[in-house]
Amino acid sequence: MILLIKHRWQALVNSVVGIKHAVLNEETFRQEFILFWIAVPLAFWLTLDPWRLLALLGSLVLMMCAELLNTAIEAVCDLVSPDYNDYVKIAKDCGSGAVLMTMFIAAAVWLIVAHERFFLS
Repeated sequence: MILLIKHRWQALVNSVVGIKHAVLNEETFRQEFILFWIAVPLAFWLTLDPWRLLALLGSLVLMMCAELLNTAIEAVCDLVSPDYNDYVKIAKDCGSGAVLMTMFIAAAVWLIVAHERFFLS
């Protein structure tokens, strides 16, 4: 049991280290991180419905998760092949595409909730 707790604690520490690295070293993630903290009070201003709040904030967390995965893909690609490589380009472009798709989801969720708040209430 103690070993399991130590393992879980170390996993949490590693996760925090990864997020800290992204905040300090990845400009795009830093912007998304700041946007999230600005969006928290804005979300509560738009709605108090728990499911809408989950959708608003969850869509931004999903976007940051995709950005973290994209950063991981880029780091591994740069390690494996520091020179230009068509396969590395595909991997990086797909990671970037995943981030873009989550941005579309987040934008759609925020637009729908804002539309409900301002035009349907």
